[in-house]
Amino acid sequence: MMKRFLAPVMFVSVSLPQPGMAQQAPEMSEEEVAAFVRVALPGAFRSVQEKCRGTLQPDAYIYASGDELLARFEQASGDAWPQAAEMIARSASRNNPAMGEVMAGMPPEVLQPFVDEMIAGMVTREIQDRHCAQIDQALELLDPLPPENLAALIGMAYAISQDRDGPEQAGATRVSSQ
Repeated sequence: MMKRFLAPVMFVSVSLPQPGMAQQAPEMSEEEVAAFVRVALPGAFRSVQEKCRGTLQPDAYIYASGDELLARFEQASGDAWPQAAEMIARSASRNNPAMGEVMAGMPPEVLQPFVDEMIAGMVTREIQDRHCAQIDQALELLDPLPPENLAALIGMAYAISQDRDGPEQAGATRVSSQ
């Protein structure tokens, strides 16, 4: 369920090299993914509100506290645009170099509506009505986190999911059970 909610804010991962594919695009850093999540959260949240409107009660968390949460998401997205825009352009370049060049030249105020519409479409496709109550509950549980921390956690989860070398290869230390 949470994967379905996070899918819209993680759309870039589908355009990144997957296991067994040639490494055609540079890896995205944890920080870049977090920046993208910060810019995607407002659009994803608005889309979840709209998608779940007929499913959830009007007093559901995403409606009762939605304006405040959305304002926090929007505030957190502002300074993340330069890094997110660079990542979006690089990801687009992987499948279409010309599109990547076009996107790289777009100012954030032009790129943002494009990204918001893409996120809205993904939310509409990926989230099913039966998941709305769980998403509402998850957002309520995550509410105390600043949006920057939520984005950083998603960036970390992405980095972990992309780590194909394992913890020992990546420099992590193992704790012995002996």
